[in-house]
Amino acid sequence: MNPLPLRVLAIGALAASVAVLPQWLWRTPMGKGGLVHVASFSLVAALAVLLASRRGGRPFQGLPGLLRHVHASPSDGKPESWFRRSLLSLMVAITGGSVGPEGAAIEVSQGFASRLQGSSARWFEPFRRTDVATSLAAGVAAAFHAPFAAVMVPLELGVGGRMLPAVGGALVSFLVSRALWDLAGLPPLLPAGVPGPQLSALQWELDRWVSLVPAAAAGLVLGCAFLLFHGQAAKSVITLASRRPLLGAAVPAVVLVALYLSFPPSLLPAPQALSRVLSEAWNPDLLGSLVAAIFLGVVMASAGIGSAGILWPLFTLGAAGGWLAASWTGVTGPFPALAGAAALWGAAIGAPVAGALIAFELTRDPGVLAGCLACAWLAKEARQKLVGGPLVERVLEELGIEVRDGRSIAVLSALKVRQAMVADHAVVGEHEPVAKLQQILADSKYPFLCVITAAGKYVGLLTADVVHAAAREPSREGGAPLQELLEAKDLIYRAGVRVQPVRMEDSLVVTSGVFHRTPVVPVVGEELRVAGLLFDHNVRIAYEQEVARRSLAFRVTP
Repeated sequence: MNPLPLRVLAIGALAASVAVLPQWLWRTPMGKGGLVHVASFSLVAALAVLLASRRGGRPFQGLPGLLRHVHASPSDGKPESWFRRSLLSLMVAITGGSVGPEGAAIEVSQGFASRLQGSSARWFEPFRRTDVATSLAAGVAAAFHAPFAAVMVPLELGVGGRMLPAVGGALVSFLVSRALWDLAGLPPLLPAGVPGPQLSALQWELDRWVSLVPAAAAGLVLGCAFLLFHGQAAKSVITLASRRPLLGAAVPAVVLVALYLSFPPSLLPAPQALSRVLSEAWNPDLLGSLVAAIFLGVVMASAGIGSAGILWPLFTLGAAGGWLAASWTGVTGPFPALAGAAALWGAAIGAPVAGALIAFELTRDPGVLAGCLACAWLAKEARQKLVGGPLVERVLEELGIEVRDGRSIAVLSALKVRQAMVADHAVVGEHEPVAKLQQILADSKYPFLCVITAAGKYVGLLTADVVHAAAREPSREGGAPLQELLEAKDLIYRAGVRVQPVRMEDSLVVTSGVFHRTPVVPVVGEELRVAGLLFDHNVRIAYEQEVARRSLAFRVTP
Protein backbone atom coordinates (compact mmCIF):
# COMPACT_ATOMS: atom_id res chain seq x y z
CA MET A 1 0.00 0.00 0.00
CA ASN A 2 1.44 3.36 -0.98
CA PRO A 3 1.97 6.11 1.61
CA LEU A 4 -1.03 8.39 1.90
CA PRO A 5 0.65 11.65 0.74
CA LEU A 6 1.94 9.99 -2.42
CA ARG A 7 -1.47 8.49 -3.17
CA VAL A 8 -3.15 11.86 -2.73
CA LEU A 9 -0.61 13.56 -5.00
CA ALA A 10 -1.01 10.92 -7.68
CA ILE A 11 -4.81 10.95 -7.59
CA GLY A 12 -4.98 14.75 -7.67
CA ALA A 13 -2.52 15.06 -10.56
CA LEU A 14 -4.28 12.35 -12.57
CA ALA A 15 -7.73 13.91 -12.06
CA ALA A 16 -6.41 17.33 -13.10
CA SER A 17 -4.77 15.99 -16.27
CA VAL A 18 -7.89 14.13 -17.39
CA ALA A 19 -10.20 17.08 -16.59
CA VAL A 20 -8.11 19.54 -18.62
CA LEU A 21 -7.79 17.22 -21.64
CA PRO A 22 -11.30 17.78 -23.14
CA GLN A 23 -10.97 21.55 -22.70
CA TRP A 24 -7.59 21.53 -24.46
CA LEU A 25 -8.88 19.37 -27.34
CA TRP A 26 -11.68 21.85 -27.92
CA ARG A 27 -9.10 24.57 -28.53
CA THR A 28 -7.17 22.52 -31.11
CA PRO A 29 -7.97 22.54 -34.86
CA MET A 30 -9.72 19.19 -34.39
CA GLY A 31 -12.12 20.79 -31.96
CA LYS A 32 -12.75 23.87 -34.08
CA GLY A 33 -13.51 22.11 -37.34
CA GLY A 34 -15.38 18.96 -38.34
CA LEU A 35 -16.68 18.49 -34.82
CA VAL A 36 -19.83 16.65 -35.84
CA HIS A 37 -17.76 13.93 -37.47
CA VAL A 38 -15.52 13.74 -34.42
CA ALA A 39 -18.61 13.48 -32.22
CA SER A 40 -20.11 10.70 -34.29
CA PHE A 41 -16.86 8.75 -34.38
CA SER A 42 -16.28 9.13 -30.65
CA LEU A 43 -19.80 8.04 -29.77
CA VAL A 44 -19.50 4.97 -31.99
CA ALA A 45 -16.24 4.09 -30.22
CA ALA A 46 -17.91 4.74 -26.87
CA LEU A 47 -20.73 2.44 -27.93
CA ALA A 48 -18.24 -0.37 -28.46
CA VAL A 49 -16.79 0.20 -24.99
CA LEU A 50 -20.26 0.28 -23.51
CA LEU A 51 -21.23 -3.01 -25.14
CA ALA A 52 -18.07 -4.67 -23.88
CA SER A 53 -18.70 -3.38 -20.35
CA ARG A 54 -22.35 -4.27 -19.87
CA ARG A 55 -23.47 -6.78 -17.28
CA GLY A 56 -26.94 -8.19 -17.67
CA GLY A 57 -28.06 -5.29 -19.83
CA ARG A 58 -27.57 -2.71 -17.08
CA PRO A 59 -25.56 0.42 -17.96
CA PHE A 60 -23.21 2.15 -15.57
CA GLN A 61 -24.91 4.18 -12.84
CA GLY A 62 -22.61 7.22 -12.89
CA LEU A 63 -22.59 9.10 -9.57
CA PRO A 64 -24.91 6.54 -7.89
CA GLY A 65 -22.42 3.88 -8.98
CA LEU A 66 -19.81 5.44 -6.70
CA LEU A 67 -22.11 5.12 -3.69
CA ARG A 68 -23.11 1.63 -4.80
CA HIS A 69 -19.44 0.72 -4.72
CA VAL A 70 -19.30 1.97 -1.11
CA HIS A 71 -22.26 -0.07 0.15
CA ALA A 72 -22.14 -3.17 -2.08
CA SER A 73 -19.56 -5.88 -2.61
CA PRO A 74 -16.42 -4.52 -4.31
CA SER A 75 -16.24 -7.52 -6.63
CA ASP A 76 -18.04 -5.50 -9.35
CA GLY A 77 -15.96 -2.37 -8.80
CA LYS A 78 -12.56 -3.55 -9.98
CA PRO A 79 -10.08 -0.95 -11.26
CA GLU A 80 -10.47 -2.12 -14.86
CA SER A 81 -14.19 -1.39 -14.69
CA TRP A 82 -13.57 2.19 -13.52
CA PHE A 83 -11.00 2.72 -16.28
CA ARG A 84 -13.54 1.61 -18.91
CA ARG A 85 -16.09 3.99 -17.46
CA SER A 86 -13.61 6.87 -17.54
CA LEU A 87 -12.76 6.16 -21.19
CA LEU A 88 -16.46 6.21 -22.04
CA SER A 89 -17.02 9.49 -20.19
CA LEU A 90 -13.94 11.06 -21.78
CA MET A 91 -15.08 10.16 -25.30
CA VAL A 92 -18.52 11.65 -24.80
CA ALA A 93 -17.08 14.74 -23.03
CA ILE A 94 -14.87 15.42 -26.04
CA THR A 95 -17.93 15.45 -28.30
CA GLY A 96 -19.86 18.15 -26.46
CA GLY A 97 -21.64 19.34 -23.37
CA SER A 98 -23.76 16.31 -22.48
CA VAL A 99 -20.96 15.05 -20.24
CA GLY A 100 -18.65 17.31 -18.25
CA PRO A 101 -14.90 16.84 -17.84
CA GLU A 102 -15.37 15.89 -14.20
CA GLY A 103 -16.87 12.51 -15.17
CA ALA A 104 -13.72 10.98 -16.61
CA ALA A 105 -11.60 12.64 -13.91
CA ILE A 106 -13.69 11.14 -11.10
CA GLU A 107 -13.87 7.68 -12.64
CA VAL A 108 -10.21 7.38 -13.60
CA SER A 109 -9.24 8.64 -10.12
CA GLN A 110 -11.46 6.00 -8.54
CA GLY A 111 -9.89 3.27 -10.66
CA PHE A 112 -6.40 4.50 -9.85
CA ALA A 113 -7.17 4.79 -6.12
CA SER A 114 -8.64 1.30 -6.11
CA ARG A 115 -5.58 -0.04 -7.88
CA LEU A 116 -3.23 1.61 -5.39
CA GLN A 117 -5.32 0.42 -2.46
CA GLY A 118 -4.85 -3.24 -3.33
CA SER A 119 -7.34 -6.08 -3.60
CA SER A 120 -7.41 -6.79 0.15
CA ALA A 121 -8.19 -3.24 1.29
CA ARG A 122 -11.04 -2.90 -1.22
CA TRP A 123 -13.09 -5.32 0.88
CA PHE A 124 -13.37 -2.86 3.77
CA GLU A 125 -15.97 -0.12 3.59
CA PRO A 126 -13.95 2.65 5.35
CA PHE A 127 -11.25 2.34 2.68
CA ARG A 128 -13.80 2.36 -0.12
CA ARG A 129 -15.45 5.45 1.36
CA THR A 130 -12.12 7.27 1.53
CA ASP A 131 -11.28 6.37 -2.08
CA VAL A 132 -14.65 7.56 -3.37
CA ALA A 133 -14.51 10.80 -1.35
CA THR A 134 -11.00 11.55 -2.61
CA SER A 135 -11.90 10.79 -6.24
CA LEU A 136 -15.03 12.93 -6.10
CA ALA A 137 -13.25 15.86 -4.49
CA ALA A 138 -10.32 15.67 -6.93
CA GLY A 139 -12.55 15.48 -10.01
CA VAL A 140 -14.81 18.36 -8.99
CA ALA A 141 -11.89 20.57 -7.96
CA ALA A 142 -10.14 20.00 -11.30
CA ALA A 143 -13.23 20.60 -13.44
CA PHE A 144 -14.70 23.59 -11.60
CA HIS A 145 -11.53 25.14 -10.16
CA ALA A 146 -13.45 25.11 -6.87
CA PRO A 147 -11.60 23.22 -4.11
CA PHE A 148 -13.94 24.27 -1.28
CA ALA A 149 -17.02 23.11 -3.15
CA ALA A 150 -15.18 19.92 -4.12
CA VAL A 151 -14.72 18.96 -0.47
CA MET A 152 -18.41 19.57 0.23
CA VAL A 153 -19.65 17.24 -2.53
CA PRO A 154 -18.71 13.94 -0.82
CA LEU A 155 -19.86 15.34 2.52
CA GLU A 156 -23.32 16.23 1.22
CA LEU A 157 -23.66 12.95 -0.67
CA GLY A 158 -22.97 11.07 2.57
CA VAL A 159 -19.85 9.30 1.29
CA GLY A 160 -17.99 9.48 4.59
CA GLY A 161 -14.46 8.16 4.94
CA ARG A 162 -11.38 10.09 6.02
CA MET A 163 -11.63 13.71 5.00
CA LEU A 164 -7.91 14.50 5.05
CA PRO A 165 -7.24 12.59 1.80
CA ALA A 166 -10.29 14.23 0.21
CA VAL A 167 -9.09 17.71 1.18
CA GLY A 168 -5.59 16.93 -0.03
CA GLY A 169 -6.85 15.46 -3.29
CA ALA A 170 -9.00 18.52 -3.96
CA LEU A 171 -6.17 20.94 -3.25
CA VAL A 172 -3.60 19.06 -5.36
CA SER A 173 -6.08 18.63 -8.22
CA PHE A 174 -6.98 22.32 -8.14
CA LEU A 175 -3.37 23.48 -8.19
CA VAL A 176 -2.31 21.06 -10.94
CA SER A 177 -5.34 21.81 -13.10
CA ARG A 178 -4.72 25.57 -12.85
CA ALA A 179 -1.07 25.04 -13.78
CA LEU A 180 -2.00 22.87 -16.78
CA TRP A 181 -4.74 25.33 -17.70
CA ASP A 182 -2.28 28.21 -17.87
CA LEU A 183 0.34 26.08 -19.61
CA ALA A 184 -2.15 25.15 -22.34
CA GLY A 185 -3.14 28.80 -22.75
CA LEU A 186 -6.80 28.14 -21.98
CA PRO A 187 -9.07 31.08 -21.11
CA PRO A 188 -10.58 31.31 -17.60
CA LEU A 189 -13.81 29.46 -16.94
CA LEU A 190 -15.59 32.82 -16.80
CA PRO A 191 -14.06 35.33 -19.24
CA ALA A 192 -13.06 38.79 -18.08
CA GLY A 193 -16.09 40.99 -17.57
CA VAL A 194 -18.35 38.05 -16.80
CA PRO A 195 -20.17 38.45 -14.54
CA GLY A 196 -18.64 41.92 -14.16
CA PRO A 197 -18.36 44.47 -11.37
CA GLN A 198 -22.10 45.02 -11.28
CA LEU A 199 -22.45 41.59 -9.68
CA SER A 200 -21.65 42.89 -6.21
CA ALA A 201 -24.71 42.26 -4.07
CA LEU A 202 -24.10 45.51 -2.22
CA GLN A 203 -24.85 47.44 -5.41
CA TRP A 204 -28.02 45.58 -6.26
CA GLU A 205 -31.51 46.87 -5.94
CA LEU A 206 -34.46 44.98 -4.49
CA ASP A 207 -35.74 43.85 -7.89
CA ARG A 208 -32.52 41.95 -8.51
CA TRP A 209 -33.00 40.01 -5.30
CA VAL A 210 -36.65 39.41 -6.21
CA SER A 211 -35.46 37.86 -9.47
CA LEU A 212 -34.01 35.00 -7.42
CA VAL A 213 -37.52 33.69 -6.75
CA PRO A 214 -38.30 32.61 -10.34
CA ALA A 215 -34.68 31.51 -10.79
CA ALA A 216 -34.90 29.20 -7.77
CA ALA A 217 -38.27 27.94 -8.95
CA ALA A 218 -36.77 27.15 -12.36
CA GLY A 219 -33.93 25.22 -10.71
CA LEU A 220 -36.43 23.29 -8.60
CA VAL A 221 -38.66 22.42 -11.56
CA LEU A 222 -35.74 21.38 -13.75
CA GLY A 223 -34.26 19.34 -10.91
CA CYS A 224 -37.50 17.47 -10.22
CA ALA A 225 -38.06 16.92 -13.94
CA PHE A 226 -34.54 15.55 -14.29
CA LEU A 227 -35.11 13.06 -11.47
CA LEU A 228 -38.39 11.86 -12.95
CA PHE A 229 -37.18 11.65 -16.55
CA HIS A 230 -33.93 10.03 -15.45
CA GLY A 231 -35.84 7.24 -13.71
CA GLN A 232 -38.07 6.58 -16.69
CA ALA A 233 -35.19 6.73 -19.17
CA ALA A 234 -33.08 4.34 -17.09
CA LYS A 235 -35.91 1.83 -16.85
CA SER A 236 -36.54 2.04 -20.60
CA VAL A 237 -32.86 1.56 -21.47
CA ILE A 238 -32.50 -1.37 -19.05
CA THR A 239 -35.64 -3.04 -20.39
CA LEU A 240 -34.55 -2.57 -23.99
CA ALA A 241 -31.00 -3.74 -23.27
CA SER A 242 -32.23 -6.88 -21.52
CA ARG A 243 -34.16 -7.85 -24.65
CA ARG A 244 -31.93 -6.42 -27.36
CA PRO A 245 -28.50 -5.47 -25.99
CA LEU A 246 -27.40 -3.83 -29.23
CA LEU A 247 -30.38 -1.47 -29.31
CA GLY A 248 -30.10 -0.77 -25.61
CA ALA A 249 -26.55 0.45 -26.11
CA ALA A 250 -27.22 2.20 -29.43
CA VAL A 251 -30.27 4.27 -28.50
CA PRO A 252 -28.55 6.69 -26.06
CA ALA A 253 -25.66 7.22 -28.49
CA VAL A 254 -28.00 7.79 -31.44
CA VAL A 255 -30.07 10.28 -29.42
CA LEU A 256 -26.96 12.26 -28.54
CA VAL A 257 -25.69 12.28 -32.14
CA ALA A 258 -29.13 13.40 -33.37
CA LEU A 259 -29.16 16.11 -30.73
CA TYR A 260 -25.77 17.41 -31.85
CA LEU A 261 -26.82 17.40 -35.52
CA SER A 262 -30.16 19.14 -34.92
CA PHE A 263 -28.92 21.78 -32.47
CA PRO A 264 -25.20 22.60 -32.92
CA PRO A 265 -25.01 24.91 -29.83
CA SER A 266 -25.47 21.77 -27.71
CA LEU A 267 -21.98 20.77 -28.88
CA LEU A 268 -20.45 23.46 -26.70
CA PRO A 269 -18.78 22.13 -23.55
CA ALA A 270 -20.73 22.99 -20.42
CA PRO A 271 -18.18 25.58 -19.13
CA GLN A 272 -18.26 27.48 -22.44
CA ALA A 273 -22.04 27.33 -22.56
CA LEU A 274 -22.17 28.77 -19.02
CA SER A 275 -19.95 31.68 -20.07
CA ARG A 276 -22.31 32.49 -22.91
CA VAL A 277 -25.33 32.31 -20.63
CA LEU A 278 -23.79 34.66 -18.07
CA SER A 279 -22.64 37.10 -20.76
CA GLU A 280 -26.18 37.09 -22.21
CA ALA A 281 -24.88 36.02 -25.62
CA TRP A 282 -28.11 34.17 -26.44
CA ASN A 283 -31.60 35.56 -26.95
CA PRO A 284 -34.47 33.98 -24.95
CA ASP A 285 -35.65 31.79 -27.83
CA LEU A 286 -32.22 30.31 -28.39
CA LEU A 287 -31.71 29.98 -24.65
CA GLY A 288 -34.97 28.04 -24.35
CA SER A 289 -33.76 25.62 -27.03
CA LEU A 290 -30.47 25.30 -25.17
CA VAL A 291 -32.30 24.39 -21.95
CA ALA A 292 -34.22 21.65 -23.77
CA ALA A 293 -31.08 20.36 -25.49
CA ILE A 294 -28.98 20.22 -22.33
CA PHE A 295 -31.83 18.59 -20.43
CA LEU A 296 -32.27 15.82 -23.00
CA GLY A 297 -28.52 15.35 -23.35
CA VAL A 298 -27.79 15.05 -19.63
CA VAL A 299 -30.71 12.63 -19.13
CA MET A 300 -29.38 10.39 -21.89
CA ALA A 301 -25.78 10.69 -20.68
CA SER A 302 -26.75 9.85 -17.10
CA ALA A 303 -29.48 7.23 -17.57
CA GLY A 304 -28.44 5.70 -20.89
CA ILE A 305 -24.65 5.84 -20.79
CA GLY A 306 -24.12 6.10 -17.04
CA SER A 307 -21.43 8.77 -16.82
CA ALA A 308 -20.53 10.53 -13.59
CA GLY A 309 -19.96 13.71 -15.59
CA ILE A 310 -23.36 15.30 -15.03
CA LEU A 311 -22.29 17.99 -12.57
CA TRP A 312 -21.14 20.61 -15.09
CA PRO A 313 -24.10 20.02 -17.48
CA LEU A 314 -26.57 20.29 -14.59
CA PHE A 315 -24.93 23.48 -13.35
CA THR A 316 -25.13 25.01 -16.83
CA LEU A 317 -28.71 23.79 -17.25
CA GLY A 318 -29.73 25.46 -13.99
CA ALA A 319 -27.99 28.69 -15.00
CA ALA A 320 -29.78 28.79 -18.36
CA GLY A 321 -33.11 28.02 -16.71
CA GLY A 322 -32.56 30.61 -13.98
CA TRP A 323 -31.61 33.32 -16.48
CA LEU A 324 -34.65 32.52 -18.64
CA ALA A 325 -37.07 32.48 -15.68
CA ALA A 326 -35.69 35.72 -14.24
CA SER A 327 -36.04 37.45 -17.62
CA TRP A 328 -39.80 37.20 -17.22
CA THR A 329 -39.50 39.65 -14.33
CA GLY A 330 -37.57 42.04 -16.54
CA VAL A 331 -34.30 41.40 -14.67
CA THR A 332 -31.45 39.47 -16.25
CA GLY A 333 -27.88 38.95 -15.25
CA PRO A 334 -25.46 36.51 -13.68
CA PHE A 335 -27.00 36.49 -10.19
CA PRO A 336 -30.32 34.78 -11.03
CA ALA A 337 -28.52 32.48 -13.45
CA LEU A 338 -26.10 31.28 -10.78
CA ALA A 339 -28.95 31.02 -8.28
CA GLY A 340 -30.80 28.75 -10.70
CA ALA A 341 -27.67 26.61 -11.09
CA ALA A 342 -27.25 26.23 -7.32
CA ALA A 343 -30.95 25.48 -6.91
CA LEU A 344 -30.75 22.72 -9.52
CA TRP A 345 -27.80 21.19 -7.70
CA GLY A 346 -29.77 21.27 -4.45
CA ALA A 347 -32.83 19.71 -6.07
CA ALA A 348 -31.25 17.05 -8.29
CA ILE A 349 -28.01 16.13 -6.54
CA GLY A 350 -28.83 17.07 -2.96
CA ALA A 351 -25.71 19.24 -2.61
CA PRO A 352 -26.95 22.81 -1.98
CA VAL A 353 -23.85 24.04 -0.15
CA ALA A 354 -21.51 22.73 -2.86
CA GLY A 355 -23.62 24.35 -5.58
CA ALA A 356 -23.57 27.71 -3.81
CA LEU A 357 -19.83 27.43 -3.16
CA ILE A 358 -19.16 26.83 -6.86
CA ALA A 359 -21.03 30.03 -7.69
CA PHE A 360 -18.98 31.85 -5.05
CA GLU A 361 -15.63 30.44 -6.21
CA LEU A 362 -16.41 31.41 -9.79
CA THR A 363 -17.31 35.00 -8.84
CA ARG A 364 -15.66 35.66 -5.44
CA ASP A 365 -18.79 37.57 -4.41
CA PRO A 366 -20.18 36.99 -0.86
CA GLY A 367 -23.58 38.26 -1.95
CA VAL A 368 -23.75 35.56 -4.60
CA LEU A 369 -22.91 32.95 -1.98
CA ALA A 370 -25.73 34.11 0.31
CA GLY A 371 -28.35 34.26 -2.44
CA CYS A 372 -27.36 30.98 -4.05
CA LEU A 373 -27.21 29.16 -0.73
CA ALA A 374 -30.73 30.28 0.17
CA CYS A 375 -32.11 29.23 -3.23
CA ALA A 376 -30.30 25.88 -3.19
CA TRP A 377 -31.44 25.02 0.32
CA LEU A 378 -35.07 25.91 -0.41
CA ALA A 379 -34.98 23.87 -3.63
CA LYS A 380 -33.62 20.88 -1.74
CA GLU A 381 -36.35 21.06 0.92
CA ALA A 382 -39.10 21.53 -1.67
CA ARG A 383 -37.83 18.61 -3.78
CA GLN A 384 -37.87 16.33 -0.74
CA LYS A 385 -41.55 17.08 -0.24
CA LEU A 386 -42.48 16.88 -3.93
CA VAL A 387 -40.64 13.87 -5.34
CA GLY A 388 -38.57 12.40 -2.50
CA GLY A 389 -34.83 11.82 -2.39
CA PRO A 390 -32.09 13.10 -4.74
CA LEU A 391 -30.56 11.20 -7.65
CA VAL A 392 -28.16 8.97 -5.72
CA GLU A 393 -30.73 7.82 -3.16
CA ARG A 394 -33.36 7.12 -5.81
CA VAL A 395 -31.05 5.01 -7.96
CA LEU A 396 -29.67 3.10 -5.00
CA GLU A 397 -33.18 2.27 -3.81
CA GLU A 398 -34.00 0.90 -7.26
CA LEU A 399 -30.88 -1.27 -6.99
CA GLY A 400 -32.04 -2.59 -3.62
CA ILE A 401 -29.59 -0.50 -1.57
CA GLU A 402 -31.47 1.79 0.79
CA VAL A 403 -29.25 4.46 2.31
CA ARG A 404 -29.99 7.09 4.96
CA ASP A 405 -27.44 9.64 6.16
CA GLY A 406 -24.77 7.76 4.24
CA ARG A 407 -25.45 4.45 6.04
CA SER A 408 -26.99 1.27 4.71
CA ILE A 409 -30.46 0.54 6.11
CA ALA A 410 -29.76 -3.20 5.82
CA VAL A 411 -26.80 -2.89 8.20
CA LEU A 412 -28.64 -0.60 10.62
CA SER A 413 -31.59 -3.03 10.69
CA ALA A 414 -29.31 -5.80 11.93
CA LEU A 415 -28.18 -3.79 14.96
CA LYS A 416 -30.12 -3.08 18.14
CA VAL A 417 -30.02 0.16 20.08
CA ARG A 418 -28.72 -1.70 23.16
CA GLN A 419 -25.60 -2.67 21.18
CA ALA A 420 -24.62 0.97 20.70
CA MET A 421 -25.88 2.79 23.81
CA VAL A 422 -23.83 3.81 26.86
CA ALA A 423 -25.07 2.94 30.34
CA ASP A 424 -22.86 5.18 32.53
CA HIS A 425 -25.32 8.06 32.41
CA ALA A 426 -26.66 10.28 35.20
CA VAL A 427 -30.30 10.18 36.31
CA VAL A 428 -32.10 12.79 38.44
CA GLY A 429 -35.54 13.00 39.94
CA GLU A 430 -38.04 15.48 38.55
CA HIS A 431 -38.16 17.37 41.89
CA GLU A 432 -34.40 17.88 42.25
CA PRO A 433 -33.52 21.62 42.67
CA VAL A 434 -31.08 23.42 40.41
CA ALA A 435 -28.32 23.46 43.02
CA LYS A 436 -28.44 19.66 43.28
CA LEU A 437 -28.49 19.33 39.49
CA GLN A 438 -25.25 21.30 39.28
CA GLN A 439 -23.60 18.96 41.76
CA ILE A 440 -24.69 15.90 39.79
CA LEU A 441 -23.47 17.44 36.54
CA ALA A 442 -20.04 18.05 38.07
CA ASP A 443 -19.67 14.30 38.65
CA SER A 444 -21.38 13.21 35.42
CA LYS A 445 -19.40 11.87 32.47
CA TYR A 446 -21.78 13.51 30.00
CA PRO A 447 -23.34 17.01 29.96
CA PHE A 448 -26.84 15.51 29.91
CA LEU A 449 -29.21 14.50 32.70
CA CYS A 450 -32.13 12.10 32.28
CA VAL A 451 -35.08 13.26 34.39
CA ILE A 452 -37.34 10.56 35.82
CA THR A 453 -40.44 10.37 37.96
CA ALA A 454 -40.61 8.80 41.41
CA ALA A 455 -41.66 5.57 39.66
CA GLY A 456 -38.53 5.67 37.48
CA LYS A 457 -40.24 6.62 34.21
CA TYR A 458 -38.60 8.93 31.70
CA VAL A 459 -39.76 12.56 31.79
CA GLY A 460 -37.23 14.45 29.69
CA LEU A 461 -33.61 15.34 29.05
CA LEU A 462 -31.73 18.31 30.50
CA THR A 463 -28.55 19.75 29.04
CA ALA A 464 -25.80 21.37 31.07
CA ASP A 465 -26.31 24.79 29.49
CA VAL A 466 -29.98 24.88 30.58
CA VAL A 467 -29.05 24.02 34.17
CA HIS A 468 -26.21 26.54 34.37
CA ALA A 469 -28.35 29.28 32.81
CA ALA A 470 -31.01 28.73 35.46
CA ALA A 471 -28.38 28.84 38.22
CA ARG A 472 -27.19 32.25 37.02
CA GLU A 473 -30.65 33.84 37.12
CA PRO A 474 -30.96 36.47 39.91
CA SER A 475 -33.24 35.77 42.83
CA ARG A 476 -36.50 37.63 43.19
CA GLU A 477 -36.36 40.51 45.66
CA GLY A 478 -37.26 39.26 49.12
CA GLY A 479 -37.79 35.72 47.87
CA ALA A 480 -35.92 32.44 48.04
CA PRO A 481 -33.06 31.82 45.55
CA LEU A 482 -34.18 30.41 42.22
CA GLN A 483 -31.70 27.58 42.68
CA GLU A 484 -33.97 26.32 45.44
CA LEU A 485 -37.30 27.11 43.77
CA LEU A 486 -36.68 25.71 40.29
CA GLU A 487 -36.81 21.94 39.90
CA ALA A 488 -35.73 19.61 37.09
CA LYS A 489 -39.25 19.32 35.68
CA ASP A 490 -39.55 23.13 35.63
CA LEU A 491 -36.42 23.40 33.48
CA ILE A 492 -37.81 20.84 31.04
CA TYR A 493 -41.01 22.84 30.65
CA ARG A 494 -39.06 26.07 30.26
CA ALA A 495 -36.83 24.58 27.55
CA GLY A 496 -39.95 23.74 25.53
CA VAL A 497 -38.23 20.81 23.76
CA ARG A 498 -38.72 17.22 24.81
CA VAL A 499 -36.31 14.70 23.32
CA GLN A 500 -38.22 11.55 22.42
CA PRO A 501 -36.53 8.36 23.63
CA VAL A 502 -35.89 5.15 21.69
CA ARG A 503 -36.28 1.62 23.01
CA MET A 504 -33.46 -0.78 23.69
CA GLU A 505 -34.80 -3.43 21.34
CA ASP A 506 -35.40 -1.05 18.43
CA SER A 507 -33.11 -1.39 15.46
CA LEU A 508 -30.68 1.43 14.79
CA VAL A 509 -32.82 2.42 11.81
CA VAL A 510 -34.84 4.55 14.25
CA THR A 511 -31.82 6.85 14.62
CA SER A 512 -31.85 7.91 10.94
CA GLY A 513 -32.19 11.68 10.89
CA VAL A 514 -32.57 11.93 14.69
CA PHE A 515 -29.12 13.39 15.33
CA HIS A 516 -29.85 16.30 13.01
CA ARG A 517 -32.09 17.65 15.78
CA THR A 518 -30.37 16.53 18.98
CA PRO A 519 -26.85 15.44 19.94
CA VAL A 520 -28.05 12.59 22.16
CA VAL A 521 -31.09 10.33 22.47
CA PRO A 522 -32.29 8.70 25.73
CA VAL A 523 -32.78 4.93 25.65
CA VAL A 524 -35.62 3.36 27.63
CA GLY A 525 -36.53 -0.21 28.47
CA GLU A 526 -39.67 -1.67 29.93
CA GLU A 527 -42.18 0.77 31.45
CA LEU A 528 -40.18 3.73 30.08
CA ARG A 529 -37.32 3.23 32.55
CA VAL A 530 -34.13 4.94 31.39
CA ALA A 531 -31.51 2.39 30.33
CA GLY A 532 -28.85 4.58 28.73
CA LEU A 533 -27.90 7.28 26.24
CA LEU A 534 -27.23 6.99 22.54
CA PHE A 535 -24.79 9.27 20.69
CA ASP A 536 -24.15 9.54 16.99
CA HIS A 537 -20.54 8.40 17.38
CA ASN A 538 -21.78 5.26 19.19
CA VAL A 539 -23.99 4.47 16.22
CA ARG A 540 -21.09 5.07 13.86
CA ILE A 541 -18.79 2.73 15.79
CA ALA A 542 -21.39 -0.03 15.95
CA TYR A 543 -22.14 0.41 12.26
CA GLU A 544 -18.49 0.22 11.21
CA GLN A 545 -17.90 -2.85 13.39
CA GLU A 546 -20.84 -4.63 11.75
CA VAL A 547 -19.66 -3.66 8.26
CA ALA A 548 -16.16 -4.96 9.04
CA ARG A 549 -17.60 -8.19 10.42
CA ARG A 550 -19.66 -8.73 7.29
CA SER A 551 -16.68 -8.01 5.05
CA LEU A 552 -14.50 -10.52 6.87
CA ALA A 553 -17.27 -13.12 6.98
CA PHE A 554 -17.87 -12.69 3.25
CA ARG A 555 -14.18 -13.09 2.44
CA VAL A 556 -13.76 -16.33 4.42
CA THR A 557 -16.94 -17.89 3.08
CA PRO A 558 -16.00 -20.83 0.78
